[in-house]
Amino acid sequence: GGKPTLVTQAYSYSSAYSDVYLELDPVTKDVTSKNATIIIAYADLGPGLTPDENAQELLDAVNTVVEPLINEIITTTDIPLTRTLDINGESLLYNIVTDALRWHMDADMSIINIGALRADIDAGEITTGDVYSVMPFHGQINTVQMTGKQLRDLLNEQWTRTIKPDHYLQISGFSYSYDSSREPSSRVTSITFDGKEVGDDELYSIATIDFLASGGDGYSVMKEGTIIANGGLDVDGFIAYLRHIPSPIHVETGGRIFPENNSPYEE
Repeated sequence: GGKPTLVTQAYSYSSAYSDVYLELDPVTKDVTSKNATIIIAYADLGPGLTPDENAQELLDAVNTVVEPLINEIITTTDIPLTRTLDINGESLLYNIVTDALRWHMDADMSIINIGALRADIDAGEITTGDVYSVMPFHGQINTVQMTGKQLRDLLNEQWTRTIKPDHYLQISGFSYSYDSSREPSSRVTSITFDGKEVGDDELYSIATIDFLASGGDGYSVMKEGTIIANGGLDVDGFIAYLRHIPSPIHVETGGRIFPENNSPYEE
């Protein structure tokens, strides 16, 4: 039974803001009235905003320069490349991006977290703008050296983290099996690289993004590895890979993540 609290959230990327109205008692300084309205900055009609003429002029000038760059065609795809996960937890878009990072860094493997990619790619022409929509954070590509045991611990950390339980890992260059009926810290039952089981003491190079390399999304085991190379921006690595492979590009799911005992990804 405490006092009600006004909570407001104004979206992101400056797409809206909160117009908060408070009335205060001049004597007690207590809030006697409160309300908030979300103002959509890009709306053509109310509440919305009227574009500032000077700002709009600057934006138009920038767009004149930028549009030819973002509309440049890199390659084509006959099918949509989406982040939608199949029952095993694989995705067409995440598969090709992890393949790209591994190729770009000439690494043994690649791992990124779900959430790193922010848009799908429609069937048809793939432009530079499409890639920037997919990877808007301009993250750096790192190669992290890890032991087989650290890799196993990292994969098990998908189920032991205390934050963002839906942000699982996407992989390239190896495969693994897991059993969701086992204890969270030991669900990974096998990891295969180059046709052989990963050795606990063997060293492997793993291409990833700097967010994950620094332990982002609660993947603290990543910080136990050693960063041995930096490959520049993730968008540049992805674009280089798309130019490298034949067009239209071919990607599929399957062969990377294997649930055991009919344990679907959603568990």
